Amino acid sequence: MRYYYKKYDNTGFLNLKSPLVDENYVQITEKEFNEFTKPKIPELTAEQKAAQEKAKKIAEYKKYLEDTDYIVLKIAEAQSEGDTNKVTHLRTLYKSELEERKKMRDLLNR
Repeated sequence: MRYYYKKYDNTGFLNLKSPLVDENYVQITEKEFNEFTKPKIPELTAEQKAAQEKAKKIAEYKKYLEDTDYIVLKIAEAQSEGDTNKVTHLRTLYKSELEERKKMRDLLNR
């Protein structure tokens, strides 16, 4: 059997195998003990929540750019080979992705 105690001023808690006789502590239930001693997760301020949201968006933008880097590399390779027909074809093929990449870069640069 376990015995659970809290100080009268709520500054300390005990979890003991034997009963305690001390005028500074009062016996409580295991449920109360667990509730009192569980770690407190601080509530985020509006600024902290906004900063988290901003960081999340930035990570999404960077991930999209990273995932579509191959498109730009294909176009750059075709340009380095001087194959203008292939460059035109690739720009047409990946038009929506290239537009989205531009939006993502603009958002990151703000």
